[in-house]
Amino acid sequence: MQRVFGNPLFVIEHDAARKLVIIRRQALSLDLALTDETHRDALAKLRPLRGQRLLTDLRLVPGSNSPSVEAKAQLLRRDLRELFPVHATLVASAVGRLQVLRMARERGEPNMAVFLSEEEAVAHLMTIPV
Repeated sequence: MQRVFGNPLFVIEHDAARKLVIIRRQALSLDLALTDETHRDALAKLRPLRGQRLLTDLRLVPGSNSPSVEAKAQLLRRDLRELFPVHATLVASAVGRLQVLRMARERGEPNMAVFLSEEEAVAHLMTIPV
């Protein structure tokens, strides 16, 4: 796994052999750190990897149902979905899973794959050809 990008909000890793990209969200709130600039920077690093498998690891993210945080998260998820049609999300708790699934339904993505185990998430992604 090679680290391709990092800032206080994201660490992006890439496994070229498995065509797997992992975005590990750090504990900093989106409300504090996701600006237009950080959003653009992350997407610029991800564009060359488009079409591969994506795992978004949200285990360190502080829970929040603030409308401003959710709006930023929804925008980011839409952009990621355009680049990575094969994706899964990793969360730390059942409550986190419910929140991620609710937000997925709200953006018209009712069949989102959400896992509590990284091994299960990666195994799931590896079953999908890219």
